[in-house]
Amino acid sequence: MTDITKRMGTIIITVLGVLLLLLIISTALYYLLGEKRPDLKLEEDIRNEYSVMIDVEIINTSEGYKAFLRPGKVKWDSGHEELMYNLSDPKESVLAVVEAISNGDYSALELVMTDNSKDYWKRKGYDSVKILDVYRNNFKNINDPYIYGLEPGEDDISQNMVSASVKYVSSETHLELHKQPDGKWKI
Repeated sequence: MTDITKRMGTIIITVLGVLLLLLIISTALYYLLGEKRPDLKLEEDIRNEYSVMIDVEIINTSEGYKAFLRPGKVKWDSGHEELMYNLSDPKESVLAVVEAISNGDYSALELVMTDNSKDYWKRKGYDSVKILDVYRNNFKNINDPYIYGLEPGEDDISQNMVSASVKYVSSETHLELHKQPDGKWKI
């Protein structure tokens, strides 16, 4: 063997060793520092909180993986007379409102509005189309996935009024829910 062959062999072995070491280090870093997998039970837990079928989307946010709801079709009973949502639960009332606005369904929206809200819009001379337009303008991301929450300090449901937040990935909107004598929460 000549000196050149020995040097070439040493260089090749050194380069291969460095590449192997880099591969091992990058693989270790990927597993140690890489994205954590979403909690597979998270989606199921969120679905179990609602009495109607919901579309859940797990999104990786700066705070980690979060379960967002994607507005679907309005859930009506078979006679298209009553909503299927459990309106005695503020989070389902918010879901009903969001899905009604998202689908442009004024009949559903009207069922989740208080008499005071309906009177307010009537006094302003708004018809159902204008009312939906106002809500759609307030909910700019209405078709995007959202997280429901109650505002701190305004989350005591025994007070018959709560402020609910509808948080999107890039924005947030608020709804004021009022408990009705029949126990249903409405806007």
